[in-house]
Order: sequence, then C-alpha cells, then structure tokens
Amino acid sequence: MNHLKKFNVPIPQFHVSKSALETEQQLKKCPFSPVVVKAQVLAGGRGKGTFHNGFQGGVHIVKTPSEAAAITSKMIGNRLITKQTGAEGKPCNIVMLAECVDTAKE
Repeated sequence: MNHLKKFNVPIPQFHVSKSALETEQQLKKCPFSPVVVKAQVLAGGRGKGTFHNGFQGGVHIVKTPSEAAAITSKMIGNRLITKQTGAEGKPCNIVMLAECVDTAKE
C-alpha cells in the first residue's frame, strides 16, 4: 500500500477487525462514514455470496458503528459460499472496514 501512496494513488482508509466488539470500538474512533464491511475471504464474488448461516452478501455499506458490528457478527466465524469456493465455502475470520469511496473516482 505504501508503494501506491508514494506515487499519489489514492487509497481509501481502512481497518481490519476480528470481532463485532472490535469493529464497533474501531469505528467509534474512526473519522469516516459510511463504511464498507468486507469479508476477507480469498474468493471472487464475495458481494453476491451467501454465508452458511443464511446471511446474504460479503460486502455491505453501513452508516453506524452498531450497524457495522451487527454485520460483522454475521460474517465472522461463518463460511462464505461463492461461485469460486464450491459448496463448502471459505471461512471468514476477519473483515475489512473501509472508507466508502465514490466508485466513479476509484
């Protein structure tokens, strides 16, 4: 990431989290809103994926720390199933909490 900043490539701010409590604590100190909560699973199609617990989507835009914590709790500790993972899915142990950016400028 530092290499990209070195060449003035804009990088959204982000944090990583391993629990709903950690998510809420980090975002209460966070200078950006809304936030994108992204399941950190090595697979494409996370946004359209489904978790074994029935929760839909590995990418969600939220406006509050409590919303982010609720989403995080549905992702962490569960397996995300996408077109690339097969029926067994991949475990989600970490989420990224990223600054929401205008995709027309990304």
